Amino acid sequence: MKRPDESAINEAFQIYTEAGLRTELLLGFEGVNTGFTGNAIDDIVNICTVHPIREDTMAELLRKDHADPITLDLLLHGKYIKRVRYNNNDFYIRNFAVQ
Repeated sequence: MKRPDESAINEAFQIYTEAGLRTELLLGFEGVNTGFTGNAIDDIVNICTVHPIREDTMAELLRKDHADPITLDLLLHGKYIKRVRYNNNDFYIRNFAVQ
């Protein structure tokens, strides 16, 4: 058995959500302070642990946290999160290869 691909997990999440099913991904410990804490890195990692973040939502999160857009690049290049595409939209999801 091997771990699932991030794109497959995101696709399953989107299919269930579009079918009207209440869907939540629990991919690891999301921490005790989820939401907009003012620390964009923690916010992004915590939210991505539970469910994919759509690109427009990511931009809003960065704006609300007053974060430099480079924050997203740091998380992507550090392999903490991955960008995946589904239904012509980009999403960010936790990188399962990083523990």
